[in-house]
Amino acid sequence: MLVSSQPPAYPLKEADYVTVDRLQKYRDSQRYAIPQNIKLENYQSAVIWCRSFNATFGTAKLSS
Repeated sequence: MLVSSQPPAYPLKEADYVTVDRLQKYRDSQRYAIPQNIKLENYQSAVIWCRSFNATFGTAKLSS
């Protein structure tokens, strides 16, 4: 698991990411429905990120 309080070394544009949902809970497994209008092939990873603290708590590479 990657934990970081540093922003990415490159600027993110709104077109570079999609917010799926708010964090459901702070422990255990979670599931999130991906809206049908989001095409996963346009993205390389999924990230759990805290806006309040600008911290990344988890990442997963997306593959087909």
